[in-house]
Amino acid sequence: MSFKHISDGLESLLAQLEEETSSIVDAHMGWLLEQGRNRKDGWDDRSKLTINWKRTGDSIVIYWHQVKWFGTVANKTRRSALAWIRKPKDSNSYNLPKLLSYAQGWEVDMVTETERRAAKVRRKLKAYQRIAFA
Repeated sequence: MSFKHISDGLESLLAQLEEETSSIVDAHMGWLLEQGRNRKDGWDDRSKLTINWKRTGDSIVIYWHQVKWFGTVANKTRRSALAWIRKPKDSNSYNLPKLLSYAQGWEVDMVTETERRAAKVRRKLKAYQRIAFA
């Protein structure tokens, strides 16, 4: 087996992982958007969590942010800021009780399921990185 075959196989695997990551994040954010449209409870009941991902070279990272809101709607100064939530370094998943402490009651099940799926992808990514950078 040549280096070209191995390289192509690794690139194909990374593309599959990127697609899987994108579908997890898109599914969660699409659900969150739909829930936001259906909620009429005001700003206090809005989700305070968002999930995102990025690819840099041969690395893909999936991460959660806490959404913090500032300003008032009446003065048209309402703005959001994102605060990164730390994941334990030696783990493929976030500390679930800590992550769920940022979640609203209505989104706990979806956040749990999304993080479970994201942890599976992180585990696959870790295995990919061990192979690719060995």
